[in-house]
Amino acid sequence: MFPTKLNLLAQMRAALTVQQLAVLRDISNLAVENGVGLYIVGGFVRDLVLGGAGREVDLVVEGDAIGLAQAVAAQCGGRVTPHRRFGTAKWRLPPDLGTACGWSDLDFVMARSEVYARPAALPAVTRAAIREDMQRRDFTINTLALCLDGERAGEVLDFYAGRVDLDERLIRVLHPRSFEDDPTRMFRAVRFAVRLNCALEPATRQLIAPAHAHIAALSSERLRRELQLVFEERRAAEILIQLNDLGLLSAIHPVLANTADAWLADKLAVAETGAEAADVSWLLWLFRVPADAAQAVAQRLRLPVRLTAALREAQQLGADPGLRRELKASALVALLAGIHDSALAVLDIAAQDEGVRHNVRRYRSELRYIKPLVTGKVLRARGLAAGPRYTKVLGRLRDAWLDGEICDAAGELALLDFFLSQS
Repeated sequence: MFPTKLNLLAQMRAALTVQQLAVLRDISNLAVENGVGLYIVGGFVRDLVLGGAGREVDLVVEGDAIGLAQAVAAQCGGRVTPHRRFGTAKWRLPPDLGTACGWSDLDFVMARSEVYARPAALPAVTRAAIREDMQRRDFTINTLALCLDGERAGEVLDFYAGRVDLDERLIRVLHPRSFEDDPTRMFRAVRFAVRLNCALEPATRQLIAPAHAHIAALSSERLRRELQLVFEERRAAEILIQLNDLGLLSAIHPVLANTADAWLADKLAVAETGAEAADVSWLLWLFRVPADAAQAVAQRLRLPVRLTAALREAQQLGADPGLRRELKASALVALLAGIHDSALAVLDIAAQDEGVRHNVRRYRSELRYIKPLVTGKVLRARGLAAGPRYTKVLGRLRDAWLDGEICDAAGELALLDFFLSQS
């Protein structure tokens, strides 16, 4: 264990709200009553040590995690969903308490050891002490455990010199088979390195190339999740470039080699970051990949239907010569209406042809918002029965607005009467 004792109770109190601290206090009291150890582990503790506010609270129970979760629910309300295979439980807080503290649920994870039958497989687990639980973690910087129970509240356990590696800004695995056991850790190592301004410890870096072959054994869902987390990072381009340099992108699919470069960095810098904007980042990354190969990548990762469709739209429209020239407003709307907005955003940022970018920006900023003033109620008053003709008439009125044939309500009504007189 790291020799110098550290207590982060004051930092934890500063990082959490009064309501969150009250919930943790109730859980801690019940842990003492039930004779089990209770810890916050991982990123929250790591970020507190680094002087940050900490992220999500991950609870590890040295003992019966499901039983503790059930005791908490019995006292505080809410419901518990146990996962007996791994000895874990999810406590969904009652709505009023969840709203007050900003947590919809908390996970109670049994301290455990893990054995992997084969690379990339899910592990077999057995109950263990907190030290063994920390040994199964991905990197030393994530092996810090903050005690919540009894007199040790706030004390940090550091069995594997995680604080040393934090001080030296190093990402280090705990054992040589780490990347074989879980190949997603290679992606996570690079993500943490960029986010925390760390370097890969040399021996850890040397383990990556031999573990490339195990990426093929990862499920689409696990691999896609790791990449999704990359695209939600503020410095996603830097992460992708490092993944590329380490051969991890080509290990997913050969066509992805060198897809992370200065061009992508420039484009991602224009795109927003975060979970909602991650779709655009995905599409920018795959935009230059040949269409057939891009769809193969989408299939390997089982990208959501919306993303796969938007990727196809962006690539097809980017190559459409009709979108490069000046178009009547109505023709442009007819071409782009119904296209996923994420595909349009990609074209706005990344289309090589200025005409494409101009047309897309014109549609996104102005034309798609132009609608006729006439409503279905007006059409019914004019004697038009509900049906397909509604859509046709409203579409013709919209086109007239778009192309400047009408410019006020009176003109629209006059044109409506003309349309109806011709039918």
